[in-house]
Amino acid sequence: MTGILFLNNITDNRVTVKLPSRHRLREIGGREAITHFIFVTTHWDKIKLERGKTNEGYLQQWYYPLLQEGARMDRFNKTSATAWKILDQLLA
Repeated sequence: MTGILFLNNITDNRVTVKLPSRHRLREIGGREAITHFIFVTTHWDKIKLERGKTNEGYLQQWYYPLLQEGARMDRFNKTSATAWKILDQLLA
């Protein structure tokens, strides 16, 4: 397994999907699996930037335990540059 991309619509006001536990991620991908887990926010073009940043802050709080252990968070802005930037993190 190279990594997991967990996509989040930034326009959503709440998290509707249960996160995998750290234990489950380690079962799937070994001890370093969490460092290959990227939370990707999408649909930035459908929300005002300030509101998106607020929602992003909520997500960071929700995902805090995994972020503290090495998971990452990034934005997808519907460009090939941001897509490659995200994928490059998994390949590095």
